Amino acid sequence: MFDETADLFIENRTFEEMAVGETACLSHTVTQRDIDLFATVTGDLNPTHVDPAYAATDMFHRIIIQGMWGTGLISAALGTKLPGPGTIYLGQDLRFAHPASIGDTITATVREKNLPRVMRSLTASAATKWVRP
Repeated sequence: MFDETADLFIENRTFEEMAVGETACLSHTVTQRDIDLFATVTGDLNPTHVDPAYAATDMFHRIIIQGMWGTGLISAALGTKLPGPGTIYLGQDLRFAHPASIGDTITATVREKNLPRVMRSLTASAATKWVRP
C-alpha cells in the first residue's frame, strides 16, 4: 500500500536545493468527470464543454475540456513538484495551441529559468503538451 501512495505525498524543498534548468512534469488523462467537475466549480457551462450535440456542430466537432483546466495542471506542478509546497503562483501568459478532449493526456512541464537568491523568488517557464490516443 505504501508504494502505491508514495506519489500522494509532497515534500518541501529548500530554495538552495533548486537549480536553474531543473524541470518537473505532471500528466493527466482527461475524463468527462474532469470536464463536469470544472464546469460545476467554475460555472463554465459553455456548451462546447458540456453538450455533446452542440459540440458536434462547433469548430472542433467534439467536447473539449476548458482551457483554464490545463493552467490548473501547471499550478499543480508548481505547487507540488517544482518548486513545491508554499509556492505562490503570481502570473502567467497563455496561448492555447490545441484543444484537448476526453481521452487526451495533458502533460504540464515547468522549468526553472532563474533563481535570484536575494528575493527568494524564481521565474519558471511552463508548457502543456497533449497526446491524442
